[in-house]
Amino acid sequence: MANTTLTASDYGIRPPRAVHVGVNYMHGQVIETMTNSASDELWLFPLPAQGCFVTECIYSGSLPAGVTGQTVIKLGTHESDNCIGTITISGGAATPKTRLTFAPVTISGTDVGYVPFIASVNSATTTATFSMSLYVMLKYVMPGNLN
Repeated sequence: MANTTLTASDYGIRPPRAVHVGVNYMHGQVIETMTNSASDELWLFPLPAQGCFVTECIYSGSLPAGVTGQTVIKLGTHESDNCIGTITISGGAATPKTRLTFAPVTISGTDVGYVPFIASVNSATTTATFSMSLYVMLKYVMPGNLN
């Protein structure tokens, strides 16, 4: 299994939002052809490296008609690839916008400037190569909001 990194087209262009008053939102969408590998990663968007508290996640996704089975994806960072949760996208039907339920998660890292938010494939369909669409939106606050 080769480790494939699929990058959203504007990943390196958008800096992470780090406003200390109110909430911040980051979102990313990827439509890519993937292999049936549990090591595939989708780099969605950057989060501030100085730390933030993720309070909400909304996602949607789809596999094309004719694809059978499910793709299980973990949402998180390299330090904790499942810190936000695990989602399932079924073949042949679009997953509508869905809110994940979780306790607030602290994200911080040693990367200069940002921490990559990734979607990593935990298990894929039995189809060797398939196209997947994934949209993820995070709501987070910076530590200054807690003082």
